[in-house]
Amino acid sequence: MTVVQFDVCDDRLVDLLDAIRRYAPSRLRVFRETPRPQSPRQEAELQRLAGQIARAITPKSDSPNQVAALRLVLEGGDTFTLQEGEPDPGLRNAIGGLSKKLRRFDRFAESPVELLCERKREVFSRGEAKGIYKGMRYIPNALAGRVLKILRDTGKL
Repeated sequence: MTVVQFDVCDDRLVDLLDAIRRYAPSRLRVFRETPRPQSPRQEAELQRLAGQIARAITPKSDSPNQVAALRLVLEGGDTFTLQEGEPDPGLRNAIGGLSKKLRRFDRFAESPVELLCERKREVFSRGEAKGIYKGMRYIPNALAGRVLKILRDTGKL
């Protein structure tokens, strides 16, 4: 028996398994990477960076778009669901503003927002709209969780 291993996006996993199920001689097994534990030194550095980022991105006004952008990046979600399928230039501009605030923490990143989350471009996978852009999914990382906790503890979010 031959074992084949490759990475696949979570949103395409079901389609992939359906496609190869008939060729599998036994049941299919899915494995996920497990993150390695952080060292205390890395933990302290991460907490210090989270404090600096929280101070930098704290919303200065009660703009609903700024708050929505922060929640989207720090808590996770996708623009299609949040906007109910309608484009929202205000939210897009707020995420751009957030990216601008984060630029000083990573000057060479394509998008500084990726310090706090992974961005995945989503398309429709079925039906008439198959292959058409659906929206962006934001998947927060450990640093985003710390920044969110700091902002909530200080009452800023």
